[in-house]
Amino acid sequence: AYTTSNPAEPWRIARISSTLQANSYSISCAAGGAGLCAAVEFDRRIAVTANPSAAPATWQVAVVSSSALHSIACPSISPCVAGADGGRLLVSRSPTVPGSWKAVRIPGAYPYTQLTCHATSLCLATDEFGFAALSTAPAGGVSAWHRQGRISTGSITALSCPTSRLCFVGTSTDEEIIGTAG
Repeated sequence: AYTTSNPAEPWRIARISSTLQANSYSISCAAGGAGLCAAVEFDRRIAVTANPSAAPATWQVAVVSSSALHSIACPSISPCVAGADGGRLLVSRSPTVPGSWKAVRIPGAYPYTQLTCHATSLCLATDEFGFAALSTAPAGGVSAWHRQGRISTGSITALSCPTSRLCFVGTSTDEEIIGTAG
């Protein structure tokens, strides 16, 4: 992982593991300098650290899923949400504890390849076929996640929710979608 406390200055390399390959699909760090970063790997592992710029020993790597992982969002120290195959989201209130990741399966969903959260008040997960799931309480279990239907005919390639009421979506069909909470 490449880290910096000031993006205008040179970045440092923080080796997560001496045995893992460089195949991380997504990385997320808590806002406001909370000191938490997490990365997901296609091979079912999550790497988490409370000190992202330190030596590899501070990164904890654990298999937390029985299927591939594609995306992660850790807007604060708690919760963190990871997108997986089979319409599953993994949610943890204690992301540095490997056994704390619990699966939430949303019926009819495909692999969640993009994920973004604004603080703990809004999370949006999308799949490669343009479908979305939304939660205003992401750690609340399956009943807290609501399938939104198809928001694009293309695959979702970028997400950002800068506020608890506003999200931007980019797609493979060159659409830019703006969603607002009523």
